[in-house]
Amino acid sequence: MKPWVEVLGSLAAFNTTVCWVPQALKILREKRTEGISLITQSSFTLGVALWAAYGMILHDWPIVAANVTTLFLSAAILMLKIRYSRRPSSQSSKIEGTPGSWVVEVNE
Repeated sequence: MKPWVEVLGSLAAFNTTVCWVPQALKILREKRTEGISLITQSSFTLGVALWAAYGMILHDWPIVAANVTTLFLSAAILMLKIRYSRRPSSQSSKIEGTPGSWVVEVNE
């Protein structure tokens, strides 16, 4: 394979893997995952696992390395999504008016 193709693949793998680090850190810091879809994150995590398996079958170790690293980050985000979605929000309070009026939820 030509060297520029290897560089291109390496840059693509690096960027698509590293992009998950800020998301994982933000979730750990804020302990909130409301903006993340459980279905989408589950599907993405499964897809990355399948890409890693594909790389293993082909003995293409750059594909394996990139996807196993991404799988680790994606699975961590998925587990945090499940964990933080199941616990009740202790910082949430409701302000209710008369019957039929607006209900406002305030998150502090």
